[in-house]
Amino acid sequence: MTPSRSHLIRQLRADIQQATGRTYNIDFDSFDELSIREMMRLLIDLKFEHQRALNNEKARMRRTPWLVR
Repeated sequence: MTPSRSHLIRQLRADIQQATGRTYNIDFDSFDELSIREMMRLLIDLKFEHQRALNNEKARMRRTPWLVR
């Protein structure tokens, strides 16, 4: 069973607020279901890229601790 459209929109708003610490006045009701799912996918991809960047920075700091400021 797929979540209802209103549930997807609530989840998307919550994920955006968690990721940014802000709320945005975006009219998600005007989006079709595919667009809402794509926005959710975008947020997941951005979280993954952020985590990968942090991991790369930690690895660089372990390899070259003398460059850490």
